Amino acid sequence: MQVLKFGGSSVADAANISNVVKIVRESVKKDRTILVASAIGGCTDKLIEIGKLAAMQDESYNKLIDKLEERHQKIIWELLPIDYQHALSSKTKNTFNQLREICKGVFYLKELSNSSLDLIMSFGEVLSTRIISERFSSMGINNFWADAREIIKTEPGSSGNVVIKQISYSNIKKTLSSNRQRLIIVPGFIASDILKRTTTLGRGGSDYTAALLAEATDARELQIWSDVNGMMTADPRIVPEAITIRHISYKEAQELSHFGAKVIYPPTIQPAVSKGIPIVVKNTFDPE
Repeated sequence: MQVLKFGGSSVADAANISNVVKIVRESVKKDRTILVASAIGGCTDKLIEIGKLAAMQDESYNKLIDKLEERHQKIIWELLPIDYQHALSSKTKNTFNQLREICKGVFYLKELSNSSLDLIMSFGEVLSTRIISERFSSMGINNFWADAREIIKTEPGSSGNVVIKQISYSNIKKTLSSNRQRLIIVPGFIASDILKRTTTLGRGGSDYTAALLAEATDARELQIWSDVNGMMTADPRIVPEAITIRHISYKEAQELSHFGAKVIYPPTIQPAVSKGIPIVVKNTFDPE
């Protein structure tokens, strides 16, 4: 088993998602694979803005939802064959109508609770992974889309939602044993509580989802795919001579992150660290 996580820049548009599909298609040939993806680039920030505007009774939130829907529909029409476009386009339209209804409630209540914001933010990962799943299906690559909200369970903690590992890992194992496809696609960042209310996993949430899946399945490797060639000795935009660090310990990676390296957020990969699972950081746009 291997877990591959792709960030927002990796799935920002149809061309980028095509790169992801090529990478994952080759990976599936080698081993059973769980693909975890973030929302398309910038989507989560836009959803937060939409929620806040609705709470302020600023009707411009509707235009932002329209633009976000147009962006997703554009990806569908550019990425999928005609035979697959209409069904997913219709489902996507229904999903955005659900988002509009939730935001309408926030608008009338003049209040954006943490629970409402979690629900609003969850739409990004659901939309992106459903598009990716449909792309694989259109290519004849059998896959199973697993709703992370039915698998990963959380409870309130002092600093946010805390994953209930015993329940979550049991759910993960049941899902994998009952669906034998070589490719499982899971939305990152999102979960639910024991009352089935949608929750989110905070900063670096998609990395955390991937690390949890890696630990629960004793994966041989966790791959984090973004838009850089791994961890570097310095920010190459500031220090042109910066080079990629080929091998680095978990502790050293944590220290680099503390001093500004944004490739990984150490708390989110802790489940993989605890099992000693190798973490490989790779570039979607330079996969070799």
